[in-house]
Amino acid sequence: MHVRAIVYFIISFGLIIPLAIPQPGLASDTLSLEEALAIARQNNPALQMGEQDVAASEAGIIKAKAYPNPDVNVRVGALPHRENGNTEVSGQALIVDGEVSQEVEAWGKRGLRKKIAEKDLALTRSEQLVLWQDTALAVKQAYYQVLLMQNLSQIARDNRELAERFLGSTELKFQENEVPYSDVLRTRLELIMLRKQLVGTEEDLKTGKRSLNLLLGRPLETTVSLKDAFRYRALGADLDALVAQALRDRPELAAAKIQVERWDDAVSLSKRTTLPNPRLSVWGEKDGQEINAGGGLGLQIPLWNRGKGEHREAKSRKDRAAIAQTYQTQLVEREVRDVYSDLRKTAKTLEVEQEGLETSAELIRTSFQGYQEGKASFLAFMETMQAVNQFREEYFSSLARWHIERAALEKAIGSSL
Repeated sequence: MHVRAIVYFIISFGLIIPLAIPQPGLASDTLSLEEALAIARQNNPALQMGEQDVAASEAGIIKAKAYPNPDVNVRVGALPHRENGNTEVSGQALIVDGEVSQEVEAWGKRGLRKKIAEKDLALTRSEQLVLWQDTALAVKQAYYQVLLMQNLSQIARDNRELAERFLGSTELKFQENEVPYSDVLRTRLELIMLRKQLVGTEEDLKTGKRSLNLLLGRPLETTVSLKDAFRYRALGADLDALVAQALRDRPELAAAKIQVERWDDAVSLSKRTTLPNPRLSVWGEKDGQEINAGGGLGLQIPLWNRGKGEHREAKSRKDRAAIAQTYQTQLVEREVRDVYSDLRKTAKTLEVEQEGLETSAELIRTSFQGYQEGKASFLAFMETMQAVNQFREEYFSSLARWHIERAALEKAIGSSL
């Protein structure tokens, strides 16, 4: 029996068995996807920055509700006079005057500024929801990538252990003169290749875990293993229903609607900039023994600045927001349809590949049996093994891709499936 054939036979079962049998939780310190999402919602740096943006928008309402501060002016002076050749200042010649004025925002300007600030706050909150959905998708993508590499790494370790045991058996047979030394060398070479593969897989796993920890707002080298497993189930949702749900729930569309409303209020405010705010004032003066007082009303005359620039800008911003709202609606619908199409294609591929799981196991058995009985050449057996191994890799990749595309569809419709 050829040593290389035996090695590939053992390795193949090392690949098949872990894929065919569900894997239990790997360690006591494990992390489910739901736990990862909860941690990200609390600790993700981008979300934390977004919360500060919300707080800043809340402060904008306080600013919009504030009244203008009053102006206070006081002047003190004295009239000097000469007496007996000396210049003196008499208390009776003291002059004191002062004025207090207050600008009053009229014509509903303050109310409109408050409405605009409230729209800005609602817009920031909608943008925070968009940021959360983007972050949740990134966490799911990183989680499934790590889950894929975690399984592949475990398979590679199992294969290495099988090859090490087989090497010991080959060396024992060589000592008993049952196999040539070249078989030992071939087995050692296979083991070296498996060790090399394991090193690459584990490094990729570490890189994936660092990416996940970054999204979770944790130290990059935090130890993490994943408790969830890949589980495929058919998606029964109707496409038209998913599109309708997306058009109802996507925060981007809510934000686009708020933008239009916000600039509509800005247009109304710009029209009132030509209406001057009255300025009420009270003044008084003391000139020697004489005291005078009175009040006044002042208006700013819109002679040079009539607010045309502000109005034109606000109108253009509103028109742009309306165009963006229509365009965003089309983008959302296209995204749902495209992601749904990708997910269906991957699902069909998976269903076909699942049918091939048992077939691939049977193919390995019959091919190995044929090689033992001399009905198949070593080259034919190797080609069969390569085809089966490639099939297994493609199946596992399709399984991971299906989970990622499902997460993308959840993001596209704005809610969980």
